[in-house]
Amino acid sequence: MVALSACDEAITLAPGTIDARDNCSSFQQSIVDARQKANNLKVQNAALGALAGAAIGAAVTGDSDGALIGALIGAAASGVATAETQKKQRAADADTLRNVNAKAGSANQLLTQAGKSSAALRSCRQKQIKSLEQKVRTGAISNQAARSELTVLKRRASVDNQIISASFNGIGNRVDNFVRTGAQASGVEQAIISRQAAAKTQQQRNARAATPNVSRAKSNQAKLVEADARSRASIDRSLDAIDVLLSG
Repeated sequence: MVALSACDEAITLAPGTIDARDNCSSFQQSIVDARQKANNLKVQNAALGALAGAAIGAAVTGDSDGALIGALIGAAASGVATAETQKKQRAADADTLRNVNAKAGSANQLLTQAGKSSAALRSCRQKQIKSLEQKVRTGAISNQAARSELTVLKRRASVDNQIISASFNGIGNRVDNFVRTGAQASGVEQAIISRQAAAKTQQQRNARAATPNVSRAKSNQAKLVEADARSRASIDRSLDAIDVLLSG
């Protein structure tokens, strides 16, 4: 029903997976939309580009045979860079951290959107299940019709699970990329950027101060996943309860 591409870059739904006749379908679509928007949140690490740019700039101003560009790239690779190159790299790193923070803020907003839509979807599905349960208890539906409706609800709940999981995990993976990029650009451990470790040095404190949205997104994702797990378990119990009713 739901196909995920490599690396969870997208949620590809088979035709008819989101059923327009299902009054919960708008919430499913909102979750998918949030994940698809997260695909566009990419940070370019400008540090390597700045090093190459400095080397090329020097080369074209006075070294027609290309020897200087080779020397500068070799020096940069070995950590022996000119003061000008180092200055450009620091500026590029600072720009990368600003970019990381901005994109992480956008990811956090998408997580919140997905979280609200997921909660609404779970609530909507629970109402459908309770409605069926009530019809079974009052005899307003035949056993055969109830089992048919239950099968549909189980299938839709399964699709809900896949869409929600793919969205939370996918946006979370994007946030993890921001953690790695922020760590690379600032020269500190990933745990510092994600606030899983204390910032002890000035460099660490500066990196953390430059990327507050990264830890906010990480924390938000964990809370949303935990809350949805409880809702999912509640729906599973409700579906099982109808099975028991129909088997009694």
